[in-house]
Amino acid sequence: AFDFYPYSGLHRSVQFLSLPFWGIEDVTVTTDIEGSDGVVKVSVLCERDAPVTAELAGVMDSAVPEEGFADLTLRIPNARLWSPEDPYLYKLTVSLEGIDTYSLNVGIRTVAVEGDKLLLNGKPVFLKGFGKHEDFPFSGRGLNRAVVLRDAELYDWVGANSYRTSHYPYSEDWLDMADRRGYLV
Repeated sequence: AFDFYPYSGLHRSVQFLSLPFWGIEDVTVTTDIEGSDGVVKVSVLCERDAPVTAELAGVMDSAVPEEGFADLTLRIPNARLWSPEDPYLYKLTVSLEGIDTYSLNVGIRTVAVEGDKLLLNGKPVFLKGFGKHEDFPFSGRGLNRAVVLRDAELYDWVGANSYRTSHYPYSEDWLDMADRRGYLV
């Protein structure tokens, strides 16, 4: 009788990838702001002692992994900060020399709580949005990219800037859409 039990099976897309034996295993990105500069910290998990390079907006850093991790820092001068009004995304490319490359979009932003205020990039932000589930009456919980786009259009139509997730991991499609359209999750 619970809302999250009726669906089963594969409800997201499945991909088969051919990956190098000693490739990049994981990339973790955190961002900060110092003055007008964006600071992008990249931690790369890999089991190879080859140099790892990260590049974003023409800024590069390299390191050789120690104990499986390479930690890199990119300082972006006069960074264009991500916000609901300007959801700007930079392309980050991480490379394990001659073996593997991985790219992802990164929004430079900070989120903090100060008293009863939620701060985005050091400024108060008012959340306008909804609680969101990933289901639809005709397709259940199965990923339906047309529904993702339709919901995003409805969010824009009502002026929403956020949604609250539920008790399961959300599809990368929804989280990528939120980054591209300026929704706080």
